[in-house]
Amino acid sequence: MSKAEEYQKKLSQAKQILNMIADDNTTPRNIRRTAKNAADMLDDPNLTIAARAANSISVLE
Repeated sequence: MSKAEEYQKKLSQAKQILNMIADDNTTPRNIRRTAKNAADMLDDPNLTIAARAANSISVLE
């Protein structure tokens, strides 16, 4: 497995977890909104994988 495939797999796992949090009605609304924003940032094709990850982490902090 190449590094790019490995990074894509990890991005996919992170998006899946963030989307589960965003879709959980027992989670507070501000946390759901932040998780949704972080997941959306991971989908931005204009940025490198590292930049997408850094932006998502920044939103979650």
